Amino acid sequence: MKFRRLGQQLSLLLAAPAWWACQGQTSPEQVGRVAAPVPARTKARPTASPQAAFTGYHRYVGTVGKLPAVLELTIPAAGSAEPLSGAYYYERRGQELLLSAPAKYQPGQPLLLNEGWPKPDNPAETVPTGRWRAAQPAGPVLNGTWESADGRHRLPFALREDYTGAVRYELLRETATGAPCPPAAEEEVPHPRPPEVGRVFLHLLGPDTLQPALRPLQCPLPEQRRNQLAVELDALDCESTFGQYGFVMVVLNGYGLLGLQLDESEDTGGAYPNNQQELQTFDLMTGKQVHTADWLRPGQEKALQRLLTRYLRASPYAEGLIPGGEDGSQLVSLPEEFGLNSEGAYCLLGSFGAPHVIQQVPIVIPYRELRAVVRPGSAVARMLQQRGLW
Repeated sequence: MKFRRLGQQLSLLLAAPAWWACQGQTSPEQVGRVAAPVPARTKARPTASPQAAFTGYHRYVGTVGKLPAVLELTIPAAGSAEPLSGAYYYERRGQELLLSAPAKYQPGQPLLLNEGWPKPDNPAETVPTGRWRAAQPAGPVLNGTWESADGRHRLPFALREDYTGAVRYELLRETATGAPCPPAAEEEVPHPRPPEVGRVFLHLLGPDTLQPALRPLQCPLPEQRRNQLAVELDALDCESTFGQYGFVMVVLNGYGLLGLQLDESEDTGGAYPNNQQELQTFDLMTGKQVHTADWLRPGQEKALQRLLTRYLRASPYAEGLIPGGEDGSQLVSLPEEFGLNSEGAYCLLGSFGAPHVIQQVPIVIPYRELRAVVRPGSAVARMLQQRGLW
């Protein structure tokens, strides 16, 4: 999930005028996700009546066997070509396992999910690790049996929808297309291509849109989004830039924190687009961005460098990206910001000059390794305490 899917445009995604809600109809291509204030966890109220379509993003907490776990699903609307997808993690471990439907999602049928672990040498593919068999269709409560890939081990799971310390949201996709560009002089057979602008906007849902602290995170209104794309489309010249795209991915949603991975992509007609990534984390209690300096204990920069160098060296993708050879004689520089996901603090290989195809591969320092360098009383310390990791 994290493997798949900055300039002035990126700031527009999060800092554009944010009113009470992002209104207007949404396309079937929306990517859904879903939240409440940050106080201690409480039992969630059902968010959908039996008659309502149970689609979009849903966050669950509960247990698999005896271990506390968090599971997130994005359920497609009826008739959508999008597949059901998701992930889950154990709260004291944090590594995500990916979930997918074994066939086209069937609303009203007991939920079946395949589980997989990203291949170390090819994160776009997964190694099967298990199966989930719920006793009921997707809904506010999920109970059933987890089974290992070889069928030898089984564990009961009991999950309920819960957005305590998280946000309800969806991701809205907007596009704008211009008139086809004239063919290049060297083209024997003309292949006119229209310039295009596309953006994904974070849209907070439900009562979360009324929290004053979260208004800066809300997406622009529909007319503002269209105007923004029109301005960006007008800037494309059919000579040096054919497309401009902005994406946002939620990498952490819970414990009073919202982690985002932003990607700005520019199509200049080459084999690969020009990309810029930015990692951001927000404290949902205050709406303020959580910077690395906010959670790093003073004087621990060198210790964090050593951790990052060790985990970068362990990555199968990092060959040639580590300064000073492979003997560890030189530490890598810290990135401008670390992102926070369910597993730990992370940065992307693009920060170290990696080629395009692996720029978004993350280097993660697990929270168990970070405890010694985390500032007591910080938002990260608060999360670790809630997860039993502090």
